Amino acid sequence: MKKKLQSIQLKIIAQFMLVLCPHISCLGQIKFPNPSFEDTTSCLCYDTPPQPYYYYCAKYWDNCRFSPDPTTYSKDSIIHPSDGNFYMGIWCAMDSYFRESISSKLPCKLYRGIKYSFNIDLRDSYASPLKGIVEIYGSNEICKRDKLLCFSRPTTDTNWQTQKLSFIPDDDINYITISGRPIVDSVVPLYSYLLFDNLSPLFIDTFFTLPIIKVISTLNTNNTQLTPNFTEGTANEYSIRWYKNDGATISNNYTITVNPFQTTTYHVWAKDSCNYNSTDSIVVEPIPTNTMYYDATNKTLGLRYFIIENASFEFNNILGQPEQCITLDKSQTYKSIQLYTYPAGIYLAFLKNEKGKILWSQKIFINN
Repeated sequence: MKKKLQSIQLKIIAQFMLVLCPHISCLGQIKFPNPSFEDTTSCLCYDTPPQPYYYYCAKYWDNCRFSPDPTTYSKDSIIHPSDGNFYMGIWCAMDSYFRESISSKLPCKLYRGIKYSFNIDLRDSYASPLKGIVEIYGSNEICKRDKLLCFSRPTTDTNWQTQKLSFIPDDDINYITISGRPIVDSVVPLYSYLLFDNLSPLFIDTFFTLPIIKVISTLNTNNTQLTPNFTEGTANEYSIRWYKNDGATISNNYTITVNPFQTTTYHVWAKDSCNYNSTDSIVVEPIPTNTMYYDATNKTLGLRYFIIENASFEFNNILGQPEQCITLDKSQTYKSIQLYTYPAGIYLAFLKNEKGKILWSQKIFINN
C-alpha cells in the first residue's frame, strides 16, 4: 500500500511538471568541463611512478596515468578534430596498468539510481594496431576508477562517429574518468590508441525530485505566509515557482502571502543551477473570518462565515428591498449562492448575526 501511494504521488508530481515545463529539457542537462578539450595547461599527472610529475593536459582535465595527448589541428595534421581545435588521444595497452586516462570534477553531483546519457565522438587512429573501446568511470576522487559506468562500441573506421552512452550510477558521484582498453586479447604486447572529442552535456533521462525542500507556513492575523526551507544550499541558489493545482503560476518570489477563500493546496517548485528539481506542497485552511467573494463570470456569491448560530444572509436591491434571505447552517462555514436569475444591476449583500448586526457587507454588480 505504501509503495502504491508513493507511485501515485510521483505521478501527480510528474503531471504538474509536465504543465510547468512540457519539454524534455526540463529534466536538466549537466555540461562537461571543456567538452572539446580546447587549450592546454600544465597539470599534475597522477598515479605515475616513481612520483607524480607535471605535463600538458586539456584545461579542466587532469592526466591520471602517463601523458594523454590533447592534440591540436594544424595544416600538417592528418586528423581533423570533430569539434573545435583539439581532440583527445589516449594510449591503452593490453596490461591494464599501462592505460592512460583523464579525469575531471563535474559541476554537479550525479545521483545514484538516476539515468544519465551523453554523446561522444570517436574514431580510429592510423597508428593503432588494435581496435579499442572508451570506458567511463565514476568516483568521488580525482582519477579514481572505482566504478565502471559504461563503455563505447568498438571504433570502426577513421571517420568521426557519434555514439550515445548511458548509465545509472550505483552511488552518488562527483568525478568522471575516461579511459579505454583494447578489445582483442593478444600474447603480443600490442595497444590501442583511442581518439575522442566533442562530449555532449549529460542529459538527465529519469524524472525525479530531490527531497531537499519543505514549505514552512506562518499564520498571521489576516493571512498565511509560505516559505520554502532547503536542507541543501541557500535560497539564492534556486529559482522558485509557486503554483496551484491547475498549474497556473502564482508567484516566482521566495516567500508568498496567501489568504484562500476555501481550503487550497499550494505547490512550490525549485530548480538549482544544475537543473535538478525539488517540489513540495502544503494545504492552507482559510483563516477564521467572515467574508464574501463574487464570481462575476459564473454569477456566484461565495460566503464564508465563522459564527456559532443564527447567522443570516440578506440580498437586497439598490433600493434596499430584500430579494433573498437565508438562515445559515451553523454546522457549516461556507455557502455558495447562485445569482444568475437576477437582472443586471447593483445589489447589496449582508451577513448578519442573530441580533441583526452586520458582520460583513458587499456591493455586488451583476452584468448581463
